[in-house]
Amino acid sequence: MAQEGTSTRSYDFMYGKFLLKSLFGIELDEGDYIEMAYGIYRDIGNVNLSVYKMEFTIDDTYMVQLPCNVESIEAVTDGIKDTYDNAYNWDNGYTESSNYRLPDILGGGRVLNRLTTNSRETSLHPTGSFIPYDIEGTIGNNSLKFGEDCLGKSGEVIYRGMVVDTDGNPLLNRKEADAIAYKMAFYDTQKKVFMNEQGAASKLEYISRESGRKMAAAKIPERMSQNQLDKLLTARTSHDRKVYWSSYKTLQ
Repeated sequence: MAQEGTSTRSYDFMYGKFLLKSLFGIELDEGDYIEMAYGIYRDIGNVNLSVYKMEFTIDDTYMVQLPCNVESIEAVTDGIKDTYDNAYNWDNGYTESSNYRLPDILGGGRVLNRLTTNSRETSLHPTGSFIPYDIEGTIGNNSLKFGEDCLGKSGEVIYRGMVVDTDGNPLLNRKEADAIAYKMAFYDTQKKVFMNEQGAASKLEYISRESGRKMAAAKIPERMSQNQLDKLLTARTSHDRKVYWSSYKTLQ
């Protein structure tokens, strides 16, 4: 989901291609459209991210292919649950309900994590021990590379990834789809001007202005959640009116 946002995106990534033809009569090859639209989508900057977890087992290639929507890696671990019984007693006041995080001198260097079943861990919390890795490949086609000592080891990757449709393309809102169509129309008109196509120059100023306006509008969320508004007020409100990082609920 979008971080502290209000709604999900509901338009297919190819909707901008439909708008480009519908509004400007411009038809592009699907591959060319996707290549250019990705760049414009990145320029808008509203990359919609969610947290994902992927399990894996390391084979004799020592490589694990990552999903195409990966934006950044949060953690790579062996995924082993950190469960301990009452046999582990500590002289410093440890009790079964304490939730202390202490070095596990009996567990091969691992860290003693949550000790109760009342876990409040987030989806970003990794389990088990961290595994060293390298990232190889290109954007959209990356893999994790492990050492030979990791052969046969299983684990999990926690990563932030782009929210995509069934074809692996980003989902859009209406303003983003509009911005992509207008920006591509600008690129098409600009190309025709450089090719000295008759009448293209007279359209360039209009489409440049409109594509800029659409791009700016696409960067602004249609609605703001109370969480987002609280962060905005934290940054913009003087401390005599709002205590720093206190929750400022706008609706009573």
